[in-house]
Amino acid sequence: MPTITDVARDMERRAVKNGVCQVELTRGLRLQLVICGGYRVLSLSRPAVLPSVEEIGICRKAFAVPPDAQPAMSSTEVTYRWPT
Repeated sequence: MPTITDVARDMERRAVKNGVCQVELTRGLRLQLVICGGYRVLSLSRPAVLPSVEEIGICRKAFAVPPDAQPAMSSTEVTYRWPT
C-alpha cells in the first residue's frame, strides 16, 4: 500500500504535467494539488467535515508545505497556497 508521501510525489508529477491532480483516499479524504502561475495550491477536504488536525499535519509534511503558508479554511476544506 502506498504511503501518503508516495501519493504526494505521484500527485506532484501529474500536476506538473497537467496543472492539476485530484485523489480521494480511503475514508473520504480528498486531496487536490494545482500548480499554476508560479504557485502550488493544496486543498484537503471531506464531504461533511474538516480534515483532522493530524491529517492536515501529515499532508503538509508529505507535500512539503512551507511552515509560513497560511491556511484558508471553510467548514469542510483547508487550502494552502505557496510559491513554487
